[in-house]
Amino acid sequence: LEYHDRTTVAKTFALAIDEAGKLHPAAPSLIVNAALLAPAPIPLFLFVEGREKFGEPLASALAGDGLDDVVVALRTFALVDRETIVDERDPAVRTDAIRLHRLVRHVAAERVGDLIAFRRAVLIDILASLYPGNISTESNTWPRARRLDGHALALIDTENLPKMPDRPMGRIWARIFGFVRQKFWEFGQVLPLIRGLRSASWATHI
Repeated sequence: LEYHDRTTVAKTFALAIDEAGKLHPAAPSLIVNAALLAPAPIPLFLFVEGREKFGEPLASALAGDGLDDVVVALRTFALVDRETIVDERDPAVRTDAIRLHRLVRHVAAERVGDLIAFRRAVLIDILASLYPGNISTESNTWPRARRLDGHALALIDTENLPKMPDRPMGRIWARIFGFVRQKFWEFGQVLPLIRGLRSASWATHI
């Protein structure tokens, strides 16, 4: 019964994604990209500031108020929740974000198919371009890094790294490592980063 119910819900979400696509053609593409990120609130500035790297037709669809329209289409079918994240250290800093239900993420991610490595590489490139580079000297960049670090770590899976140019990969590793080191020296998180950097061919580009 549990499996049957799960399958039924998955089919319902799949149909909902198709219906959202009828309201806005970019809705399926956005949720597929979102599904490859961490199961945490996704800052909307990731789509706004990184939109050109997504390529067409999503890049054009996100221009201007396009992102709001896409999110409305997804929310119409309960595929995402929209929320405001208050920074845990500075309540004055608020970030608009969306969150996907766990099963929605699974259903949407299955649509990536053979393009998963390419999609992950694009998202890593976007995060590398958005991640603050001056973490060690400017603490006012930390709220932004806090919204991105979980997603970056979710993409940089040392067991299944996508093939991509060295510089974006090295840049994002260095910036995540810098933030984790500045925020807290948490052995469980820092050690995998050190191991990854030691073994990575692109470490010389950091």
